[in-house]
Amino acid sequence: MFAGALVIQLPQVQTFLVGKVTENLSEKLDGEIKFEKIHLRPFTTLVLKNVAIIDKNPVTDPVDPTKETVDTFFQAGYIIARFSLEGLLDPAGIHIRKAYIADARMNLVLEDGQDTSGKGMDNLSRIFRLKKNQPKKEPSENEIFHIKNVEINNMAFALINYKTRKTPYSGGINWNDLDVKDIDITAEDLHFKAGIMSGHAERVSFREKSGYRIESISGNARVGRGKTIIENLKLKDPWSRLDLPEFMMSYENVKAFKDFISKVRLDGDIADSRIDFKTITYFAPQLEGNRLKAGISGHFSGYVDNFDVIGLKIASDAGGFTGTINGSMKGLPEIEKTTIDAKIDKFNMTAEGLGLFLSEWMKDGELDLSRYAKGHTFMVTAKASGPMNSLDVNADIYSLIGRADADIRLENMTDSGNPIRISGTAETDDLDIGKFISSELIGPVTLRTGLKAEIGKTKSAKIDSLFIDRLNLNN
Repeated sequence: MFAGALVIQLPQVQTFLVGKVTENLSEKLDGEIKFEKIHLRPFTTLVLKNVAIIDKNPVTDPVDPTKETVDTFFQAGYIIARFSLEGLLDPAGIHIRKAYIADARMNLVLEDGQDTSGKGMDNLSRIFRLKKNQPKKEPSENEIFHIKNVEINNMAFALINYKTRKTPYSGGINWNDLDVKDIDITAEDLHFKAGIMSGHAERVSFREKSGYRIESISGNARVGRGKTIIENLKLKDPWSRLDLPEFMMSYENVKAFKDFISKVRLDGDIADSRIDFKTITYFAPQLEGNRLKAGISGHFSGYVDNFDVIGLKIASDAGGFTGTINGSMKGLPEIEKTTIDAKIDKFNMTAEGLGLFLSEWMKDGELDLSRYAKGHTFMVTAKASGPMNSLDVNADIYSLIGRADADIRLENMTDSGNPIRISGTAETDDLDIGKFISSELIGPVTLRTGLKAEIGKTKSAKIDSLFIDRLNLNN
């Protein structure tokens, strides 16, 4: 036994034995497993150098055959596992002290065709000959493994769409050619039991070629049986900061992530967080140029292309614009097709705050309303419905200087090439126009009017009709 332990430590013997194993595995796969070097220190450490899984039959892009084929499914500079004999023989499951992966890359290629269950193909399913139509087996309640510490350095991941049908691309992140690099992960207490993977992510960071990057993600996660549940999720990029005490993704199976926007349901509670539309433009490039920054909290539920917000509190960083929104949004990420059905409750704003808010939606120019209604706050209750670029708004506005109702349409809110247009009707009830425009010549006014306005590099306004029921002139 002692002699056998000495022999198995010889690099030539280890390489020969593992070569036989990988050769046998390769015969059963639509891929080939390669490695440059293996070193096994009995009962303590396993080191694999330059590991690769090569696709035997890589596909080409049917839309552009000149693109290079992606023949490497996975590669890694080093894979190191540290363990003990006691941990390997534990009847409760395999226990590994530390797993380390460096300089790895995974290329997931979406392909035309369907598997035996009628679902879309990819190189992962084809290489490993995964059959989706087999009856599901109940996972064992026993723990399969436990890894105390996990460290991944300098990993990359690519999602390449070589299907005939592709996601339309107009900027931001290209979901047909996703390229994530500099993936660093530090995690601990990774368990796999009863079909569920759980653990604590201390820090995750990465960057995508579009320019979007994550500085840090942390939280306690459980993944399996059609759900990913993360508690105390904290996400930070260069522009935004999100704090989600509870976040859950629900899906039929991992194939759903190929159509994340419409197949993966999201539910979460948002604690005190900050969102900058610079972050959102990577996912909805039609909002490029929007400068809105706001604090948010509340609850969201649904799919990216069809979701609800409940008790979503928003406070513009510019000030003078705060309130609560309940409603739904459908059609993302195609902003031009996106519709809103929302109710706005107890929105408090100043004239200056409204001007700053509208300015942040403008690609160029500023709307300065600071000279109006100085020192006065307006409380707004409103309903908004329709497409983002042609939004109908019915608002009731109250303040100490009077009351007003507005039934208007907002156009071009997300069309950076055209000025924002406002049209509709407005009514006032003893609204002190003098205090609104800082003039002592006029007092409370009750009127009805039709109006049109454009806000862009140049501002213009037009009154179509004006009916005055009551007008108080001072002196």
